[in-house]
Amino acid sequence: MNQTTTVYEKILECRPDSYGDWYHQGNALQDMGRYQEALYSYEQALEYQPEDYWAWYQRGKVLEQLGCWEDAIGSYDKALAIRPDDYWAWYEKACVMRSLGRYVAALASYDQALAIRPDDYWSWYRRAGVLQECERYSEALASYEKALAIRPDDYWSWYRRGETMQEIGGYEEALTNYDQALAIKPNHDACWHKRGKMLDILGESEAALDCFDRAIELNPDNDVYWYDRGIVLDDMERFEEAATSYEQAIDLNPDNYWAWYQLGNVLVQLGSYEDAVPIYNKAISCQPSWDFWPQLKHLGSWIWYDLANAQSHLGRTIEAEISFRRGNAIEAGNL
Repeated sequence: MNQTTTVYEKILECRPDSYGDWYHQGNALQDMGRYQEALYSYEQALEYQPEDYWAWYQRGKVLEQLGCWEDAIGSYDKALAIRPDDYWAWYEKACVMRSLGRYVAALASYDQALAIRPDDYWSWYRRAGVLQECERYSEALASYEKALAIRPDDYWSWYRRGETMQEIGGYEEALTNYDQALAIKPNHDACWHKRGKMLDILGESEAALDCFDRAIELNPDNDVYWYDRGIVLDDMERFEEAATSYEQAIDLNPDNYWAWYQLGNVLVQLGSYEDAVPIYNKAISCQPSWDFWPQLKHLGSWIWYDLANAQSHLGRTIEAEISFRRGNAIEAGNL
């Protein structure tokens, strides 16, 4: 048992009505990750001093750790009723609101926090993240710029700013942002992957391939990196190498529909129609539910058309006709 906690427990055995000792024991238990016990301690402290800001605030933090989001908001509101100009309760409340997907309320709380501490990096950074999630990209960029004015060498602000520029089609500026991020943290695989995606979009295939290779060197177990490497090789008509990359992606994630599908396409490019047919069938068996992306449902027809093409090359006319009709039915929205 933690020595500090033991001291407070001994004090409480003798003086169970001491607000200070209940509160400090709550802090010690929170530091140890014993959140349920910490919650009890803060509630005991509040029995004796119900208008104490810090006990309500710390109670909110413990409730966050326990996943009791609504109760945490209630605690922060109690704290703010006592000290409405306290930065920390506004900031933590904003973070909980964001976790609950209540973005308007989260933004309002971050704005309150920033009215108190206008030079706080974390509120600007997290505010930008909320705006990014709301697809309010120009406002998100402005918030990231505020964060970077405070911490110009912060990796995450450069990285997230790059993502935001990517979303609005500012690929060259996104690439510059990823370069800034990598100058700070050169071994972050996700950033090398993002940089590769930008270079691929900008038509710099060899440079994109180098980035994907670097990302894979840093994290060889990410199937998406292998898949995107395959796409670039595919575009460069290096089909055998592309097939190897898709196979690596599949080994890492056997349910990667797109890797199966693109592997089938590459095998067709290589003239291996017999090998392509079972690959397409495997892709069909692990298709995503297009109900989640109704605007992409038409993509489900493509694989049937490509399967029909492979079957046709093998002289399997009846099977090809069935596959082609299945594709038509999906395209028409009848499946």
